[in-house]
Amino acid sequence: MSHPSVHARFGSLLLIPLVLSVLFVPTLEANWLYLALGVVLGAWPLALAERALSVRANQSLIAGMQVLTRQSDAPRGWRVLAWSSLGASVLLLVVIALYAGAFITQVLQTQGVLAGLDSASIWSASTVIIIFLGVLRRFSRAPLTLWLLPTLALAAVLFWQMSQHATIAMQTDLVLLPALPGAAMLLAGVLLGGAGAMVRWPTYAGGENKLSMKVVAVLLLLAAVFFASLHHGSACLVATVLSAVLLFLVLATVAEPAIANVQARVNSPLLASFAVIVPVVLLSQWISLQAGAEVLQLWLKGLLVWLALNALILAIYAGWIMKISHARKALQLPSEGVYNLWRVGIRWVAPIILLVALYQWFSLS
Repeated sequence: MSHPSVHARFGSLLLIPLVLSVLFVPTLEANWLYLALGVVLGAWPLALAERALSVRANQSLIAGMQVLTRQSDAPRGWRVLAWSSLGASVLLLVVIALYAGAFITQVLQTQGVLAGLDSASIWSASTVIIIFLGVLRRFSRAPLTLWLLPTLALAAVLFWQMSQHATIAMQTDLVLLPALPGAAMLLAGVLLGGAGAMVRWPTYAGGENKLSMKVVAVLLLLAAVFFASLHHGSACLVATVLSAVLLFLVLATVAEPAIANVQARVNSPLLASFAVIVPVVLLSQWISLQAGAEVLQLWLKGLLVWLALNALILAIYAGWIMKISHARKALQLPSEGVYNLWRVGIRWVAPIILLVALYQWFSLS
């Protein structure tokens, strides 16, 4: 498959932190200073570290880590980062699909659609549909802006409805998924770049291009959706719908690392996509039909810790194991001062922030 266009590439890069914000950013007792510190001191150097590794390897995740460890004369044990990140990305795909399905279920029941069905059945069916449409969307040639047009129209209609009525209460028997506690704010900020699952790894293949003004406009548009999505915990119908659409749009991007690794072996994009779809569908169906929303919340908390441990391994490898010349050439930062700033960040600041965030998570949650 050809490399994605610059438009699709940067659109995907922004969608990832937006979607992770829907999943990870708490909405109750939120300390936004912790979130900002996590983004600046943790997510930024980790995102550049992922970029350095992926550009240097220029291959799929597992094969790429094999190349990187050979180039750095590093022990094979460091390749666990590829396998662990791949597993985390698949689990993240399950969580995203289930959350999107839960949001759609809440909206359908609030609007009185499919009144004869229970919430478990609607949740199960909508999750499967989202997985298939979301993953197979990667074969579409339509630009990202075309996919966002229905979202804009939907948002306009819903905001108009909200202006006509004071509130539109969420009426559903599906248990509303609770927000993460405030103790997760620092950890959520560090992980907003998605480095723990390496979900942005394939978007760097083939190098980077400059960001066009059209893409900047799309990014600003999505930023508005981001702020609306942060309030889904308040059971707002508009934010719930926008969150569901946002999660759907990013499914193909989150699935890309696993699909790319399977495709490297079977040489069939469609077969590789279905090889990822099948286990994701099975896991999501088990949770939606058997386990329920409470187990999904436990999975989300476990995924948060898993991603943090992967990010810690990434920081250590990029900061201490990868050769300096390789990292500098792959990053191509604008000045030596910026590179040195990143070097300090990835070697010392990001690992310390991750450890502090994990300690805070385990001690206060």
